[in-house]
Amino acid sequence: MKQNQDLASIFSTVLLLILISSNTAFAQNPVNKAEEFMQKEKFINAIKLLKKELKEDPENAEIHFQLGTCYVSTGYYAEANKLFLGSIRLNPDYAKKVGILYLNVAIKELRKGNIRKSRILFQKAIKSHDGLRKVAAKEAFHQGERLFYAGKYDQADARFSVANSIDDSYADKICDMYFDLGNSLPEQKCLNFYSIAAWYCRKHDEEIGIRLLKIAKSHTSKESVEKFKSEAAKYVSRETIETVFPNPSWKTVHTYSYIGKGFTNNNDIKYQVPTVKFGEQVKPGDRLVVEADGAFKIWDAGWEEYVSRCEIIFKNTIQGEYFYVQGPKDRRIVVKVQRYY
Repeated sequence: MKQNQDLASIFSTVLLLILISSNTAFAQNPVNKAEEFMQKEKFINAIKLLKKELKEDPENAEIHFQLGTCYVSTGYYAEANKLFLGSIRLNPDYAKKVGILYLNVAIKELRKGNIRKSRILFQKAIKSHDGLRKVAAKEAFHQGERLFYAGKYDQADARFSVANSIDDSYADKICDMYFDLGNSLPEQKCLNFYSIAAWYCRKHDEEIGIRLLKIAKSHTSKESVEKFKSEAAKYVSRETIETVFPNPSWKTVHTYSYIGKGFTNNNDIKYQVPTVKFGEQVKPGDRLVVEADGAFKIWDAGWEEYVSRCEIIFKNTIQGEYFYVQGPKDRRIVVKVQRYY
């Protein structure tokens, strides 16, 4: 009986020594100690410990990874990247761990508004493990979406641009959001949001351009008209603009037909055909086009002869006077009044 008690006592003592030894070994493990420092954000202490350990065990993938993590946390990304590549070389399974680490840091930087830094970190995450691409894009989009519906449209655009650079399948959705926003706003506030929409996709260009042309048409000041025409030109063709704002040209505003009475060399009035009247059908700056079958004459401070057609612009005229012509007897003479607008 006493012998059994002695054996039990010895077994208990040995077991206790083993447990104490194991706990002591665990506590003294440099990697575990470094993790404790990292949890307390004492990264400098962790770096010193891990660098020393890496010299002694350069083929340890976990030490590479932990030291790289410390460098990321302190902003030394180049050093971190070298160490992460080392951990992946030693153990390819670390690729996903590295990717997730970069992803989490990128998400934090994006929330802080550090857009450029977050882009770089997202790309490092994806380069380490391409399976994180959709996760990264989704997170960036959701950050942008929250800001968008909070009315922080420029901040949202910054996040959306990150999401779109990672996964361009988000482009149409983002484009629609800014297009609808632009449509909901008055003319002075819509321009910036239409511009953002067009950056993500061009499917709304025609609708945007037509709206801006209508706005331009509603203004009377030349400055406002030109401003919105210029904006519309970013979205629609010159031909579309000309359907709303035709380029100035000579346009026929009146057409009259007369019958010639023949010709005279002595200014006999019975051969002269009075046509349009200055100040009524003809305004200063208008152009008169005369067409006849053969030769004809017009009065312009004297009789001038033409064949088939002539064009003349009268700038200085006496209001109420007629424009006189002579033409072949019983033959038709056509007089057109054209205006430039």
